[in-house]
Formats: sequence, C-alpha cells, structure tokens
Amino acid sequence: MRRIAPYGASVLLIGAAALARAGLGPFLGDHYPLGTFYAAVAIIGWFWGVGPAVLAAILGYLVGDYLFLSPQGSQKLLVLELTVYGAICAGIIALVYRVSERQRRLDRALAAQASAQHEQFAAARARDQALQRLEVVTNAMSVGVTQCNRQLEYVWANPAYVRGFSPAAGPIESLQGRKIEEVLGSEEFERFLPHFQRVLGGETVEYEGPSGGGIDPNRWIHATYTPIWNDHPLPVGWVAVISDLTERRALEDQLRQSNRRKDEFLATLAHELRNPLAPIRYASQLMKPGTPPEMAADARRMIDRQLAHMARLLDDLLDVSRITRGTLEIRRDAVDLCAVLRLAVEAARPLAQAVEHELQVQVPELPLVVRGDETRLIQVIGNVINNAIKFTNAGGAIAVSANIDGPMIVARVRDNGRGISPELLPHVFEMFIQGDSTARQTGLGIGLALAKQMIELHGGRIEAHSDGPGRGSEFLVLLPRAAEIPAMQESPTDLSNLSVLGADRVRILIVDDNVDAADSLAQFLKLAGYQTRVAYDGRMAVEMAEILEPAVVLLDLGLPHLNGHEVARRLRALPWGRSAVLIALTGWGQEDDVQRSRQAGFDEHLTKPVDPEVLLQHIIVLTRGEPQTGS
Repeated sequence: MRRIAPYGASVLLIGAAALARAGLGPFLGDHYPLGTFYAAVAIIGWFWGVGPAVLAAILGYLVGDYLFLSPQGSQKLLVLELTVYGAICAGIIALVYRVSERQRRLDRALAAQASAQHEQFAAARARDQALQRLEVVTNAMSVGVTQCNRQLEYVWANPAYVRGFSPAAGPIESLQGRKIEEVLGSEEFERFLPHFQRVLGGETVEYEGPSGGGIDPNRWIHATYTPIWNDHPLPVGWVAVISDLTERRALEDQLRQSNRRKDEFLATLAHELRNPLAPIRYASQLMKPGTPPEMAADARRMIDRQLAHMARLLDDLLDVSRITRGTLEIRRDAVDLCAVLRLAVEAARPLAQAVEHELQVQVPELPLVVRGDETRLIQVIGNVINNAIKFTNAGGAIAVSANIDGPMIVARVRDNGRGISPELLPHVFEMFIQGDSTARQTGLGIGLALAKQMIELHGGRIEAHSDGPGRGSEFLVLLPRAAEIPAMQESPTDLSNLSVLGADRVRILIVDDNVDAADSLAQFLKLAGYQTRVAYDGRMAVEMAEILEPAVVLLDLGLPHLNGHEVARRLRALPWGRSAVLIALTGWGQEDDVQRSRQAGFDEHLTKPVDPEVLLQHIIVLTRGEPQTGS
C-alpha cells in the first residue's frame, strides 16, 4: 500500500494542476498551456521520487495535450511545446534523481555512522560492564592478581595482592604506575627479575617457593606469570596470579608426618604383638608330658604374663577407638587416689624389678578422694609408670607420690631416666609419638595419648616436665578433689582355685572353629565341675544343642556354615532355648558389635582374649551358681 500511495498522489496532483491551469485560462489564454504541470512534476519528484515524477510527467503531457494545446495551432508550435515540456520534465526528473540519490547516500552514511556509534557505545558499555565484573570478582578473590607493563611498573592490582604481597604500597590507587623494585625492594626484585624477563620474552612462567617479602617473608607461594599481547611482536606486559600455599603446605607436612607415624605405629604394633608369641610358643613345649612340674608351672606363669601383655595392648587400642568415637564410658565413683597409686605401682613392680629399677611410692595416710573410674585411673597411672620404666636406664629410680594442691589432687611420677628433649616435650601426648628410638622397649606410642584423653574425661589434666635429655622427667596427673569416699568394697574372691556348687548339673556347649581354643576352654570349665561339650562350626552347634539342651552356650561369632548370630537366633527359637544362657566370645568388641549380639539374643558379649576366671564368674552369676573355694 505504501508503494502505491505516491503514484496515487501523482494522479491527484496532476488533476489539481489541470484544474489550476483551467482556472488561470482567462488570464493566460493560450500562453503556457503546460506551465502548472511543470510545478506538479517538480513537487511530486521532490517529495516522492523519480518513479511518481515520471508518471506525473506522462500524465501531464497527456492531459495538457488533450485539454490545453489548441488543435488549430501550428503543428510546429505544438511539437515545440511538447518538446520543451519533455525537456523541462526530463531536467526536473534528472535533478530530482540526483538530489534523491545524494539524500539516500547521505541517509545511508548517517545511518552507518549512527550504527557505528551505537556499536561503539554498546562495546564501550560491554567493556565497562566486563571490567566492573572483573573488578568485583578479583576484589573478592583470596589470591593476589596484578598487571605489570614492559617498563616494570604496576598497572593494576586487586586488594588481596596489596594486602598480602605489597603492604607497604598503601591503597590500590597508589600502587598504579609505581616501579616493581620500589614496591618489593631491591633484594626481592633481583630475585624475581629472571622470571619477569622470561615472561616479557613471551613465556608463561610459574614459580613456587618462599615469598621472601610481604607481611610474612616465610610464606610459601605459587605464582603464574602470563604474558599480555597486542599488535606488537613482544608482550606489552604480564598478569601475575599469586596463591598463598602456606596453610596447604603445613597441612601436607602434617599429613606426611601422620603417615610416617602411622607406618611406624603399624611396624611397632606388629613387633609388640609378635614378641609375646615367642615365649608362649616356647612355654607350650615345656608343658608336654614328662616335663617336671616346676618347669610346667613356670611355663604356665610365663604364658599368663605374655597373654596379659597382649591383652593390655589390645585394650589400649580399643580404648583409643572408643575415645575417638566418643563411646568410652567413665564411671563417677568416689575413689581413693592413694589406693590407685599403690595398685598401679604393684602392677608395674615386676617390670621395674626386671631392669633393677628402684620403684618407690609415697602417699599420705589419709585418703585422697577423687570422682572417677578406678579401673581407668589405675590404667592411666600404670601407663605413666610403665613409660618411666621404659625410658630409664637399668638401675634407675622412679618415685610415685601424691599431694593436695588447692582444689586439685596431684599424682607425680618422677624418674632419673633419659629425659625429654625440648623439641619433643610439646608433642609427648600426641598419638603415635615415640621417644628415643634406641630404647629397648619402644611401645606403641599410644599410652601417654590415651592417658591424657582419659584424664580429660575425668575433668583433669596431665602435664610433662623435663630439663632436657639425660636429666629425667616428671609427669603430673591433676584431678579435682571429691568431698568424700564411700566404704571400700571387699576385694573379689580369688578364683584361682575355684569350684562351683551344683556345676555338675549344668551342661555347657562351647562353639569355636579354633579347635585349641574350644578344647582348652572345655578343659578349664570341666575342672570347675561343669559338663562340657564342644562343636567346631555353626551347623554342628545347632545339631548338638538340640540333643543336649545345654544350660549355657559359649559361642564364637565367626563360625563356618552358620555364624554365631544365626546360631543364637535358632537356639532362641527352640522351647528350651528361651531360658538358656548365651554368651558371645569374639574378637569383635565395638559398640555396634555388642548391639548386634543383643539383638541376636545373647545374654553377654565378651571380647577375646577373655580371662577364664572372669568368664567363670559370668557363668556363675547367669546360672546363679555358688562359688566354692577349694582347699
């Protein structure tokens, strides 16, 4: 529609020109018959272009020839009039064409200029937005970022760089344009100059090492220098991204040390567990038939000592695990710390006598009462005394004492042994830390760490003091005082020579795939008067139990064919099994292991190696038997 409108306007304007000429007829007569059409063509050409102007010229010629040219006139004059009309219209159309073309070119140029300006504006706006975003990102970064030019001057830097690597530069704005040497200092500039020269040669350079400057000269950094290019053949500068690796490096060192300690601990654990096996194996050979009774008795005592040593090692490991997981239970009874020290000293005396140490204990006559777990406190003091014995040369002296110090009771273990170096002293209570590696008995490196954690669970603390290597050491155990102490319980009955009244009426089924363990336990219980039978796998245990209907079943959990939990569930499903006593004997002693045993129907969960007398006491209590001391 827009394209047709100019041509319609041409028709209307030619019609208007014809009416105007007709109106001027009385004044012009036969003169200028086509004069108004010239103006119409010019107007149409100016406003609507060449095409409508050509149409207007043709229509004007036709209308003028028909209406205003006299047919009575000379033919020559008619031709001349039309020729002049055609020439004038052609000139007008040519002029209009030139003007319109120039206008179009001008419009195109103006449009192109406007488009270019818009694009420049959009590009500038996008650049400003990108710079703004980049500034926001770099300002929020914890790594330092800076830009430098070929003149070795700062162009720009983010706050992290200024804070960490150029604190003397002041605000960011004051850093721009300053020489790198002026900011870093001559010494540091000379150290980093080879890296600057390499990056200005077009190479991407990485550096990792001490910063040597800034807030902390000992910081460890990683820097990447990336060249910046433009139309020049060489870089115009570089961008440096600098990360502070001090904390990560410290963590890596800690991990390496922890890994080394773990390896040392595993090697020591293997050594400590292997050591008791040799005397146990030799002693077992001395218990064969024909061995003199005195030698057999010595062999039994030797085996007992070595088994007790292995049990203590495993108990310490389990206690460390329980403390780490927060599952170690501490009783809060009133305990006489003097009695604890005496018991711990007596327990450690054989070890001290073996290396000819003088072990003394000096405690007040009156009780020193604390709130805590007597067994755990004996374990803690025993660990400290054993540590003193290990790191004191043969013939040394160890003194154990206690006193009141304000609201605290202090137990002291002082020795004249090898002492502790100043470097080791702050770390003696850390896990897997070993003392002098030349010591004859190195231990697992967990005794003091375990002691510290247990004392903290009691609300106390433990301290280590030493004047240096060769000058002995002193350990202090500090516990809060308690108000009173209850009447001491009677010591437990000596079960070393025990028989049980009515045991001959109690059948016990022992189930263990370790044949030696099952048979030896059966013999021990038989000596106590019980009727015993043995099964070596889960399926055999169920079959024998259905026949024997035992009152007590001692079950290992890791059995072939049927595991101990499944055996317990099947026995509980039998009519007589609901009242039977089921005791789990296993090497698995974590809290969730105990919970699984309870869910399977066990009455007790005991962790191997179980003291036979403790096991006998459990059986007596659960079957309501009466212990009778033999003569």
